[in-house]
Amino acid sequence: IRFSGIAAEEMAQEKWHPKQRIVKSEQNELQLEIPYSNDTELLMDIFRWGSLAEVLNPPELRTKAIEQLKTTLKSYK
Repeated sequence: IRFSGIAAEEMAQEKWHPKQRIVKSEQNELQLEIPYSNDTELLMDIFRWGSLAEVLNPPELRTKAIEQLKTTLKSYK
């Protein structure tokens, strides 16, 4: 998961999982790698950050995120 802006700052302080891995970039971005078992709960946590968070991997989680966002957008048309 890539976080930017204020989300990156907040995620640098937050502990999501004991085995998490954080990589910070010079562009004020943060990449968070965590093991997970419940993609629904994880996506809810990610979506609260809106455009400041992007699922990068694994591909199946990214695809699920995209599909959920498309469904959400249909509600606003």
